[in-house]
Amino acid sequence: MGRPPVKSNATFLGIFGNVITEKVPKGTKDSITRITDSGTERHEKQYPWFTGIITNIKYHENEYDGKTIKSWNIYITDEDDDEKFILSVPYASGYASTLYIKARNIVFARPVKIVAYSFLNENDKQKKGFNFYTDGKDNAKVENYWTKNNLPKAVEKKDKKTGKMKLDFDPINEKLEEDFIEVIEAAFNSSQPQQEAYSAPAGADAIQPNDNPDADMMNEGDPPAPVPPIESDENEEFDDKLPF
Repeated sequence: MGRPPVKSNATFLGIFGNVITEKVPKGTKDSITRITDSGTERHEKQYPWFTGIITNIKYHENEYDGKTIKSWNIYITDEDDDEKFILSVPYASGYASTLYIKARNIVFARPVKIVAYSFLNENDKQKKGFNFYTDGKDNAKVENYWTKNNLPKAVEKKDKKTGKMKLDFDPINEKLEEDFIEVIEAAFNSSQPQQEAYSAPAGADAIQPNDNPDADMMNEGDPPAPVPPIESDENEEFDDKLPF
């Protein structure tokens, strides 16, 4: 069972690694074909970044192969407001966590350049997320509002499966999600105009995620979409996904 019909004239976009993707018919110009984790062919266009105005962000659930797929749908229009897109961000993923920690510093009324990244860090851990650039300018990178200095600390607890002690990131995850919901409610469901970007609390150093080193060298493209859910990301936990 695929994505249920959506009453929208928007183009659906997805994420695969460090590119934004749009599912297209086989043979579409400038498209590629790749084999998904489930072994099926997927024909798509891949874009190194995407620029537009974020007009809304909504929580979404989709049934696929008997599973509930959770995501945040980012509604985007181009600057002329004649094309609309929906970028689906896996709910429990590094992409979502970077959205959470930067949301208070995004001015949603202004164009923003969205760049996905995915790479192995020095400890061979996969890091995935977004960088945002106000007005699409590479020198106007959106800083983290939340950092390791102003978030609750992870505490140790016993792992139910292994019996070993491990860090519990639940307090951090809960804090980030609650704050994110507050931000998008104020930005999109309030009659009050959004502020120009919040300042981080006093004493909070802005710690940047490890950027995709090639992100700024990529060429601009258009959009993408997940019809089946985006494999490998939709069930990620936030443990070790925070970009600090």
